[in-house]
Amino acid sequence: GGISAANCIAAYQPKGAASFDASLVNVANPGTLNITQYISPTWDASAGWTGGGGSYLLVPYVGINQNTTMIARYTSPVTSGCVFAGQTNSPNTYFNFLPHNSMWNTTSWNPYTEIKDGIGGFVGNKVYVNKNIVAAFTDATWSLDSRVAILNRWRKTALSEWGYSGTVAAVAIYNIRLSTDQLNGLTDAMAAL
Repeated sequence: GGISAANCIAAYQPKGAASFDASLVNVANPGTLNITQYISPTWDASAGWTGGGGSYLLVPYVGINQNTTMIARYTSPVTSGCVFAGQTNSPNTYFNFLPHNSMWNTTSWNPYTEIKDGIGGFVGNKVYVNKNIVAAFTDATWSLDSRVAILNRWRKTALSEWGYSGTVAAVAIYNIRLSTDQLNGLTDAMAAL
């Protein structure tokens, strides 16, 4: 998508990985921000990580803010749980993405029509799935003093159970708001995995 490598904080590709351990490696910069804290999800090279039973993978990055882009390729069998999410100890800063609703620096959910199979997440204050805006929030300056869990939600220092029973094939985090062209290119690349 023409995104500078310097703007990619981390990228994980469990789909097609050689092993579960290999799926935890930050392929954008191996050895930096590899996932080391987790309760193992099910892993399969043909699909990726599948959640359930309190599983999660903790992204070792605290830097999520109003300019972050975080996108995942996911498949959901049912409406449940967070594809990825983080929350401060104070109840007013969230970064939660589910197949049917999301929360971004607010105390109220922003629901939308469920999309069980998609490539989606946050580009700043907007939620995209399959290249389309499905929700938008009032823009604001903020930062999340929490890490973000994949397949669940992390709250500051501990798991805040919102387990996701679906599958995640890939996740990418950027320190910029991607342009429309960049997002479209990234979506196409994830779809081709």
